[in-house]
Amino acid sequence: MMVYFTSDPHLGHANIARFRSYVKDTDDNTRIFLEDYESVVRKNDIVYFLGDVAFNDESLEHLRGLKGRKILIKGNHDNLVSTQKQAEVFDEIHGMLKYKGFWLTHCPIHPLEMRGKKGNIHGHVHSKTIPDDAYLNVCCDNLKSIVGHSLISLDHVREIFKARETCAQRVESFANNSTSIAIWISKRKSQKVFQKLLLKWEIWWGIPCRPLLHHFGIKWKI
Repeated sequence: MMVYFTSDPHLGHANIARFRSYVKDTDDNTRIFLEDYESVVRKNDIVYFLGDVAFNDESLEHLRGLKGRKILIKGNHDNLVSTQKQAEVFDEIHGMLKYKGFWLTHCPIHPLEMRGKKGNIHGHVHSKTIPDDAYLNVCCDNLKSIVGHSLISLDHVREIFKARETCAQRVESFANNSTSIAIWISKRKSQKVFQKLLLKWEIWWGIPCRPLLHHFGIKWKI
């Protein structure tokens, strides 16, 4: 069984092509989303729709026969279709949900409301992103640009958050050691030795060390 996330397909949105560069019109938007969905989702999979799914009853019907257990987190445009109609298509409907250590919402939640969770998987902002590692935008627009698909798996989401955590740890490690490194380097007489060590640090940490060391006023030549 696989778990997937998606948000803001905007099925039936008459003006979607004005806001979504990879579609020609409303029908093209629907076709692309359905093709992406059917290419990965199987019978026993679970798909979380994080809001703004369909703009009318007719467009909602496109989802009725799709495979998988479909769970809706309601968005600001989901009031365009009645909850009764949505209940005929979706297996569950929520306002927000806690899942596997994440908050699942349509709009991003306030940082103070994380309450110890790993992060917030959300939609609503389309191709925009929040400059905070605790947030992951799974709008179709954003997913198309970063993974080339309208859905993203839970496994891939976990990989993204793990990579962010690793990067943050490297930055913190460098910050904690940068002062002592700067003092040690300032006492070295050999610029060649320093340059070799600098290159090793950049490889180990994956962080450009030279600009940061320059910040500490270290005089050297490249």
